[in-house]
Amino acid sequence: MDSLWTTVKGLEGEEMFTSGRGLPFEIIKVSDTGMKIRTSTGSVYSLGRERIEGACRLRQKGNGVTRGNLLRAGFTEKEAGNLSYTPAIVGAVLGITTEQAMRDAGDVAVHAGGHQPLPNS
Repeated sequence: MDSLWTTVKGLEGEEMFTSGRGLPFEIIKVSDTGMKIRTSTGSVYSLGRERIEGACRLRQKGNGVTRGNLLRAGFTEKEAGNLSYTPAIVGAVLGITTEQAMRDAGDVAVHAGGHQPLPNS
């Protein structure tokens, strides 16, 4: 996961948007053990490296970054419950959208032109 974490480190200073309400947040610091983010209200939260890497592995295996999938993967209730930031970060790391990060591989998205499977990555 070292190459993955190198990608995460490249996100330092980036502004992203939460999965639910589209609120901005900024990745203000990335270290070898995790990252700090600043929310739109100015609060600062820490996200551990294991949490980010685990969520990326979950998505790489084809599972959406959702509360239920995170709990099944061994995340704590607190880690799985505070999910607003993780899908956006996973999407940025893996080069997919936040919406794609939250969907299981093979889920069908409805578009004006009909049903189309989402890309696996």
